[in-house]
Amino acid sequence: MWIQTAAWRHASAFDLHDTTTSGWRPETARRLRATAVAAFSRAVDLGGSAPRHVRIGHGQSAMDGYLLTPAGPSLGAVVLLNGLDSMCECELYRLARRLTRFRLHALLLDVPAGYRSGTPCLALEGRASAIADWLEQQTCSRLVVAMGVSFGGHFAARLASGDGRFVRTVMVSPGAWIDPVSRLDARLRRMAEVTLTIAGTSPLSDALPRCDIRDVPPPQGQLLLYAMSRDALFGVEHEHAYIAWARSRIEVRRVDAEHAGTSRMAHWLPAAARWLSTGVTP
Repeated sequence: MWIQTAAWRHASAFDLHDTTTSGWRPETARRLRATAVAAFSRAVDLGGSAPRHVRIGHGQSAMDGYLLTPAGPSLGAVVLLNGLDSMCECELYRLARRLTRFRLHALLLDVPAGYRSGTPCLALEGRASAIADWLEQQTCSRLVVAMGVSFGGHFAARLASGDGRFVRTVMVSPGAWIDPVSRLDARLRRMAEVTLTIAGTSPLSDALPRCDIRDVPPPQGQLLLYAMSRDALFGVEHEHAYIAWARSRIEVRRVDAEHAGTSRMAHWLPAAARWLSTGVTP
């Protein structure tokens, strides 16, 4: 019940996608997402099939998240990253449950928004080693993989850049950059206002840092990019940027679907999960 309540509260914040409405404010979406986190936390406290809450230290700060364990023996661990309009308590939890069927521990990280900590986190390449160390200690997984949809794919790629133990990474409809200087798509701007700025800060153009995959070193592992042919949010220039960045370490698979490929998930997700699990198989 509490997990479903979290999904309902999060869905209530999706009016940020309706850019024809006037008077929209990011604070409303943040409050709804905060109640979604609270509801999911109640489910975690009650136990059952819900994942357990975890905290990964990094210097003076920490990353919050959840760890979901497969029913049988584990092959390894996958890190799941949010996009700009998703939450690890909602979309990532549903994705994690599917991936555990492939005998993977699933770590759901509360980034980039940092709803628990209150601080956005973008430069995950600097935290990749701390995440890999923690997973090795907790799950005995020496090699790990990562996955993200939309801008979650961007953050997954940053993990692949930061530590060679991230041997395989899946990116679905990933955005390569957000440039606060340029004009942002109206939907993308609203998502960024909710996710990447802290309540009470100045206008978005002053609060949003530059976020560009071309600013970080190339990945050390293998990347698999799912490009959706009807992606209305990120154009083909983002795909080309990833190809130029990763070079021989990237494979591109194209799917006839909309951004994030939700309508064709049954087509691409099992193949993506098998590709990830093969990467950590001894």
